[in-house]
Amino acid sequence: MIIRLNGTIAPDNRVSIRTISHTLPHLQRAIDKLVLFEKFGEIKKHSALPNMHYVSADLYLDNFEEGSLKIPLLGELMSGVGTRLNQFLSEPYQKAMQDVQTSTRPILEQLEIVKNNINQENVIKVTQKDLIAQGKKLDRYYAQTAFLKDINTMLSPLRAKSAENDTITLTNNTTQKTADYEFNSINSKSFGKIVRERRLSDPVIYTGKLEGLKNVASSMFPCVGNFISDETNKEMKLLISTVEGAQFLNKYNISNQSISIWACPLAIYESFDQLCGDIVFVSFIG
Repeated sequence: MIIRLNGTIAPDNRVSIRTISHTLPHLQRAIDKLVLFEKFGEIKKHSALPNMHYVSADLYLDNFEEGSLKIPLLGELMSGVGTRLNQFLSEPYQKAMQDVQTSTRPILEQLEIVKNNINQENVIKVTQKDLIAQGKKLDRYYAQTAFLKDINTMLSPLRAKSAENDTITLTNNTTQKTADYEFNSINSKSFGKIVRERRLSDPVIYTGKLEGLKNVASSMFPCVGNFISDETNKEMKLLISTVEGAQFLNKYNISNQSISIWACPLAIYESFDQLCGDIVFVSFIG
């Protein structure tokens, strides 16, 4: 694997510690996530690669080469990691290269559409238990989004005003066919919008207990609750778009009474955590 820095971020074939700190550590974290997924088939929220598996993920600096600044990275990566890197990165990279604009409606506008569909019974009734049964498919999406988050952070030096003519190229030569991912100021910004895009996933029936409500300084979700799922016994952040909705739910707050609600998982790029991710309140099921 090779990372190549070009432009003001690598003057005179040198690179600052600051630039290194914004690139290589996040590439290593991205590789860690690929090894986690290949080893365990899932990535849990805030999970980290256990020390015993570092040997399958660690990247080592080889001799720097001239020609911009070419940094060869060596390592005995776990089998399948290189292929998975291409699977996860290729599609959003191609969209960024084509500067594909996201066309998703604003979150609150999506929420109104969901409410109308529920009121008209134009939805498929899916429970959190049903959602969890889709585990492998959802775990794959979650792993991809976690990986892309680190790659996106790695590209942050390209978004500085002084980086107009700079590039960062990641060369994946760990598979039979070498793949180059070249980012510049323009497509790195497009890539960031693509992989950070938030949307509402399809509505789900959640049953659980409300153990705390609070007002927050947010125009989109002025109230937030702690929802403890009966299905998993895990805490989920319940985002509430209106004060009226929070006032209605408050009668069930800290009552130890299970309630059922319609809520939408808040997805980033293509994924959400089906066990303890953030959910957006739609309506109460009486």
